[in-house]
Amino acid sequence: MVRGPTTHRGAPAPRGPATGGFDLRKVIKAVMADSKLSKGLDISVASDTRKVSSFVSSGAPSLDAAIGVGGYPGARIIIAHGKESSGKTTLALHGCRSAQEAGGAAIFGDVENALDLDYAEKFVDLDKLGLFQPPHIERGFDLMERLIVQTRKDLGEGPPIFVVWDSLQAAESLQGEKAGYEKGTWSPESRAYSKVFRKIPKILRRNDATLFSVSQVRMTSGVGKFAPPREKIGVGQAPMFYASVIIDTRPFTPKKGIASKIKLDDGFWLCSTCRKNKVSAPWRTAVFPIRYGIGIDRMASALVLAETLGLAKLLSKGRCSLIAGEEEHEFLISRAEQYIEDRIGLDLLCAELAQYVRDNPLPAGSIKKEISSLEDVFDDDEEDGPVAKIAPAEDEDEEEQEDSTDEDD
Repeated sequence: MVRGPTTHRGAPAPRGPATGGFDLRKVIKAVMADSKLSKGLDISVASDTRKVSSFVSSGAPSLDAAIGVGGYPGARIIIAHGKESSGKTTLALHGCRSAQEAGGAAIFGDVENALDLDYAEKFVDLDKLGLFQPPHIERGFDLMERLIVQTRKDLGEGPPIFVVWDSLQAAESLQGEKAGYEKGTWSPESRAYSKVFRKIPKILRRNDATLFSVSQVRMTSGVGKFAPPREKIGVGQAPMFYASVIIDTRPFTPKKGIASKIKLDDGFWLCSTCRKNKVSAPWRTAVFPIRYGIGIDRMASALVLAETLGLAKLLSKGRCSLIAGEEEHEFLISRAEQYIEDRIGLDLLCAELAQYVRDNPLPAGSIKKEISSLEDVFDDDEEDGPVAKIAPAEDEDEEEQEDSTDEDD
């Protein structure tokens, strides 16, 4: 037997890059010349297929930074997982609006048959929003595939395509629809999702489309005699395996920092954790508020992101300092929205923060810090799972001082 080159200890020597007259493109061209092999086959040199990854903004600068590529990545599957009234559909509608603003198309699969069009009209242009309500999973994904392919033909290359499936648990399989209410079958939806999720990633990649799936919370029995129940993502294992980004959404109350000083009477704060992320580091956390009837508060999200990056800090008497560009601004948090609009510009501030995140990615050490901060926010001793702790009320003296500073300014 002929042995290859070895080191002085007898181990195989490491092989370097191929040299000489080998041309991989000629090999691929010869293989593709066979019509039987080339039918339905995508093969090329990896460097030729590399391109700038497209993305659709989530509407929250802090969540765009946590995902790591500026928003929801193109040609990928995203899952937003959370309990009821935790902002999942609002995140989906913000993604649709970002796609429309970028000159692309938005398609909404209302599987729950419960989309409020009056609420959706506040985010998107209904005349340019594709809406379909499929009877079962197989028909829905077949229709989704045709809509994506035809939309890409009409749009051409470049503009994003953002597709929403709301929600995974609400859809019924073809087998379950035929069985009716009386004849139950064992998990037909899991088998249906297992089939369609094998096919849809290829459609998304070839047409550069993003699939945003909403997942409700389901509890499963724990393993072992005394194990507590666990939260389940999606239906079956296929959605979780094929998803590139899984976002866990939980309402909570901030206890410190700039977020604790922003008054939010018409909404709630949302803590979104990227528990799975194939495009960047996982377990990064984004904090931003959602206001009822308005959606994500970009100004508050930008301030919290700036504080995380070290560009903003909380001062005494309800004041905040912010570094934007080459200038440092100091203002009252209660008047932050008007100050930023007049002096800086919210769009310009968000663009500068996005560029700062691209130039200075979040270090890996900050991930453990963010996880420990979540442990401080949530209390796992409750029977109903993690519950947000309510921050203690501020003293009356501090409120009087803030009122006096407002009058002085």
